[in-house]
Amino acid sequence: DGETISAPAYNEETKTYSITDGSELAWLAAAVSGTLTDNTKANLPADSFAGKTFVLTKDINLGDAEWTPIGKLNDNSKHFEGTFDGQGHVISNMRITKGVNGAALFKSIAGTVTIKNVTIEKASVVYPGQDDFYGSALVGTAYGKVTIENVTVKDSYISGNNKVAGILAHDGVMNSLTIDDCHVEGC
Repeated sequence: DGETISAPAYNEETKTYSITDGSELAWLAAAVSGTLTDNTKANLPADSFAGKTFVLTKDINLGDAEWTPIGKLNDNSKHFEGTFDGQGHVISNMRITKGVNGAALFKSIAGTVTIKNVTIEKASVVYPGQDDFYGSALVGTAYGKVTIENVTVKDSYISGNNKVAGILAHDGVMNSLTIDDCHVEGC
């Protein structure tokens, strides 16, 4: 459901994590944000996952549970910096209603990042606060060298007061930005 957290399988040789359900996607969010704890409940250091890849191995239904976005805005050590490959799978029923800057699946990405081959379906991103910025289904804000390809957002509702989009709400300081074969349908 995206609220329970469990670690995904990791292949050291290929530097690839395999995500099979919402609890493993939530693990990624906690690990990047620095809110993941060890068995003593001590916070582990934030990890950007630079040079590592996350792949979805099946469709994920987040069950309309409140989603905590991946990354933290305005904290240079807490951005996602790896590759996320949906492998053609769907992430459905993501809900974000708490007022947060960067309301999206990925709140903040930076460095050399690729997000590809994923559909986000039936998302509800609503952040009504007057001072809330950067709302989208996929990425709130991006920095660095970013590639987004073969991404579809469909049958979703995204609402906010400032910088709202389907795929990418705000491009910060960019070295390069490539968005290719992306679609927003029925939103």
